Amino acid sequence: QKQAEDAKDMLAQLQSLDDAAHNFAPGQFADTRIKGLQWLQSVGLITPAEMNRLGSAQEGAKMTIQLQSAFTRSLGSREAAQIFATLGRGVPNLTMSPDGFAKVSAYMAGMARYNMLRAEHAQTFFNAGNIKGVNSVRDQFIANTNPAYFIIASAPPTVQREMIAAMGANARPFLQRWQKSINSGWAPEPDAYGNAP
Repeated sequence: QKQAEDAKDMLAQLQSLDDAAHNFAPGQFADTRIKGLQWLQSVGLITPAEMNRLGSAQEGAKMTIQLQSAFTRSLGSREAAQIFATLGRGVPNLTMSPDGFAKVSAYMAGMARYNMLRAEHAQTFFNAGNIKGVNSVRDQFIANTNPAYFIIASAPPTVQREMIAAMGANARPFLQRWQKSINSGWAPEPDAYGNAP
């Protein structure tokens, strides 16, 4: 239940981060642009519009750190292994690329949605008085699905294609496993979330 509540909070934080990103576009030179705005502020030459962008950038940087910390806490070691085996070791940040925000958002939203669905399954077993079922939920999810499905489904189509392409020869088997999980009700369709935080 705590993971489900944390997941809801994470989705709300992602919406706030998305709002901040509209005022300050993430990208490769984000840190340099932030420093330039800070310099303008320190010498009193900043305009109200630039001040708004600086506030959004600072909020975005702070929330990225918070979200990455929450992402790390929300992973069990076996789930982390599934994600890293599929998508690589690095969780992206706002400055890695122009679509860095979309990648951060997809990682965070995907893990939140994975945890929310897992909590729903546990609650269903609990409501039925099936304690053994409650205790088996984590193992069932590890055996039947992959958090990477939820992460990719949470990304916009261009980022989805980039994530799949980065898998190289592993892409086709990954997509086949994903389709099997979709068919058995364990994974979202690629467009399940409308690509929104």
